[in-house]
Amino acid sequence: TLAGILGAIVLATVNPDAGMAAMMATQGAAQQSAINVTRSNEQEADRIGMQILADAGFDPHAVPDFVRKLTEQSRFINQQLSFLQTHPLSQSRVSDTRLRAEQFQRRFVPDSQDFTLSRARVHARYQYNKQDAE
Repeated sequence: TLAGILGAIVLATVNPDAGMAAMMATQGAAQQSAINVTRSNEQEADRIGMQILADAGFDPHAVPDFVRKLTEQSRFINQQLSFLQTHPLSQSRVSDTRLRAEQFQRRFVPDSQDFTLSRARVHARYQYNKQDAE
């Protein structure tokens, strides 16, 4: 980046418009490089998180469903161009996690009684219709 900016300054002494264009292109490339790094960090976090889930005895095949649910909740909110986003697109995260999950053996984890009661409590608390909650 520093070399690009210095080159743009030298170019600006000959042609100011070309120098400014070169400086803006250099800054844009630096920003895109930073975005790519954060995107790869997010993919690594997904990979490590799935491994931790599998090691802890949870089903890593549930991760794509979780990411898909997040995608459905935010599909109308974020309409940025994909190459400008710092996180991988949710659609690509769903497919990436689905492919990663295939590397793990499927396991069935039955719901515990505590989980079932907690889920029922949450459903009862946040149901809009009191008859449905009962």
